[in-house]
Amino acid sequence: MTKFFLPLLLVLSFAFSNVSAGQGPTDGDKQEKPEPYPALEIQRPFLIPPASFEIRSEFSYLSTTHGFNDNGKDQKLDKNWNVFSAQLKFGYGVFKWWEVGAGLPYYSGNEMYAEGQSIGDLYIFNNFKVYETKKKDKELAGTFRASFPTGEYNRLMTIVNSNYVPETLRTGDPGIDLYPGVLARWTFKNMALRANAEYGYRFPGKIKYGIEALETSTEFDPGESLTAGVDFLYQIHSKFVILAGLGYFMQDSNKLKGESLHDAEYFLGFLPGLEFQPAPDYDIYLKTCVPLAGKNYPNGYPIILGVNTRF
Repeated sequence: MTKFFLPLLLVLSFAFSNVSAGQGPTDGDKQEKPEPYPALEIQRPFLIPPASFEIRSEFSYLSTTHGFNDNGKDQKLDKNWNVFSAQLKFGYGVFKWWEVGAGLPYYSGNEMYAEGQSIGDLYIFNNFKVYETKKKDKELAGTFRASFPTGEYNRLMTIVNSNYVPETLRTGDPGIDLYPGVLARWTFKNMALRANAEYGYRFPGKIKYGIEALETSTEFDPGESLTAGVDFLYQIHSKFVILAGLGYFMQDSNKLKGESLHDAEYFLGFLPGLEFQPAPDYDIYLKTCVPLAGKNYPNGYPIILGVNTRF
């Protein structure tokens, strides 16, 4: 990828926003009344109803002794990879076509020799409906997310077996990051297909780099990223949904002082799971990720628990 894509993506994002604005209320910016949210997961739109709130929380734990190397081959890690992460996301429905919100991740554990615990980068998001059929069985939405440097972005190093390796767990970037994206949904019978794609443009910034107490302030340029996925949902009961999806992530090499670190990574995984809906405004899901392919990425089976509630 190249950073020349940024202007085009920003233009497309604002274009989507203008298209969705045509679906807004006809009497100005008058606040809309809350409307019922579909009880079945497969019928739910990407945006929550106006004047309503949603809190989404997700917890993940990955422990593995294996990883994909630079050639995409599985290999045993020099040290175990044990990371717990949690994410709290808050959304508010402004209009039928517009949802805003914010989120904050948290990380704890070790990625081999890099250890620590810290919040990640705080982000705000803007979701807007672009298209929806009258039957509400097909939907297209645009997303735009911006994150801010609240996480740990310095790269302190240590020496292990005569090699320099990261000592601190990095949980954020030194600059503002922008993430335009798109969402699509197709509901049919008691099933649904959902797709998503998000491009990440990450701005450079100054970081502390080197052995602790000897570190220097250095220009760090994070690599661009792309996240995409396809999810299949099968509503087997009014309270149970079978989940199956494919998730893809890739990131270009980071640069330090303008020189590539040759740490580009990608990952492809299969995500099976089950969702339980004890009440119309309360969902719980449990899933894992089966690694299919990767590069410079851990090779393991995380446990992922999510809880969503609306009011």
